[in-house]
Amino acid sequence: KQIGRWSAEMILLFTYNRSNIWPIQDIGLLRAISKNYKKKYLPPEKFVKLLYKRFTPYCSVAIGTYGEV
Repeated sequence: KQIGRWSAEMILLFTYNRSNIWPIQDIGLLRAISKNYKKKYLPPEKFVKLLYKRFTPYCSVAIGTYGEV
């Protein structure tokens, strides 16, 4: 019935090929970040926002990099 934030971000990312989308609520991204940094827990929101600033304006490319870990 409704489209939430995550759904809207996925549409922007994959349908419209936006290069600066960083879905903070995406569990796959959070798990990939924690696996990349060899942690057993999901990263805190503050750390995820720090990574967003680090990879801006090419966040979508960074998501692809984390997804291959």
